[in-house]
Amino acid sequence: MIIWPEIQPTLQDGDLTLRPTTIEDAPVMYKYIAGDVDIATFTTVPANYTIEMAHEAIERWSNGYADKTVMQNAICIGDGPIIGQVSLQSIDLRDHHAEIGYLLNAEFRGQEIMTRAVSLLCDYAFGIGFRRLGAFAMPRNVASVRILEKNGFTQEAILRNYITELDDTQSDAVLFSRTN
Repeated sequence: MIIWPEIQPTLQDGDLTLRPTTIEDAPVMYKYIAGDVDIATFTTVPANYTIEMAHEAIERWSNGYADKTVMQNAICIGDGPIIGQVSLQSIDLRDHHAEIGYLLNAEFRGQEIMTRAVSLLCDYAFGIGFRRLGAFAMPRNVASVRILEKNGFTQEAILRNYITELDDTQSDAVLFSRTN
C-alpha cells in the first residue's frame, strides 16, 4: 500500500531541497525553460513555452497532487529559487508504480544536482510504498541516461518511433525501470 501524505512534503539532502512548486516559481521557471533547446528537444515541454503555460502547469501539478496522480517537486539549493523540477507522474496507486521525469536549468547541469534529486525522490517514493519507477529517455540524451543509470535504473526496452521530434520526425525512446 502506498501511504500518500495529505500535504506534499519537502525533502532535503544536505543543501538540496525538493519542495512543492508554487505559483511564485512561475517567472523563474519560465525564464530558464523558454528558449532552452535541450528542454524542448528532450522533454514534453513545448518549444513555444509561455509564462501562462508555467502558471497552468503549476495549477495542474497542485490539483494532480490532491488527486494522487502527480508529485511535482521544485529543485532548489538551500532556500534559493527553483532551478529545476523532478516529478512522479503517471502514478498508479493500485499497481504501486509511477514514472519519473525531470528537467534542470542549463546553468546547473553537469554538477550532479539532478542525480541527487532523482536519488532523493526515488528513495522517498520507495519509502512510501512504490514498488516500481519507470523513466523514458531519448538514446542521444546521454546526460539523462547517465542520471538514470547512476540511480540504479536498468534499460528494459527500446521503443521504436516513440517520440515526435520538433521537426515532426519520429525517434526512439529507451524505457528504464528501477524496482524496490
